[in-house]
Amino acid sequence: MIRQLTISLLIVSVCFSMQSINKIIGNKGFEIKYGRSPNEYDNQKDEIISHFEFVYDSLSNLKSEDLNKLQLTNRTKHLNSLKKYMTRGIFPLNNLYFDRVPVFVDELNTHCAVAYILKEDNQFEIINNLQQNYNYNYVEDMNLDTLSFWLQNSGLSLDELILIQPTYFGRRPRLYPLNQNQK
Repeated sequence: MIRQLTISLLIVSVCFSMQSINKIIGNKGFEIKYGRSPNEYDNQKDEIISHFEFVYDSLSNLKSEDLNKLQLTNRTKHLNSLKKYMTRGIFPLNNLYFDRVPVFVDELNTHCAVAYILKEDNQFEIINNLQQNYNYNYVEDMNLDTLSFWLQNSGLSLDELILIQPTYFGRRPRLYPLNQNQK
């Protein structure tokens, strides 16, 4: 029985280490900030914030010469929304799946970063559509027709939205909860 429990814990630990916060860059933000990969003792909020810090810095420093004035203005606005979201530090909870998955808007109406950027831009129809139909999907797996018009003038690309989107731990005990102050 003890051996079986040890093996189960080892498998969960290996699965945990293989799941990264972002499909494209993995745990790069955390690794740069802390000099190591995250483990089961790390607070998920630190992982998420370090991801957003890295993404925000990366996107802010990209040359945007191919964007027109409206797109540049919107890009700046949306990156400021991302920074505000990161500083706020309230992120959605994944109460449905065991594995790490994206959560567009959770049961407490907490928006993911992409949904928050849309919310700050008053894109409620897009948010509602994506929440109802693709709430636990990666951005690239959503109906992109819903986002395409907004993306044209947003100053952000689909690849950048994919880069922004993190995943959230599933239904399993964590040593540190995600939103300690959230009720």
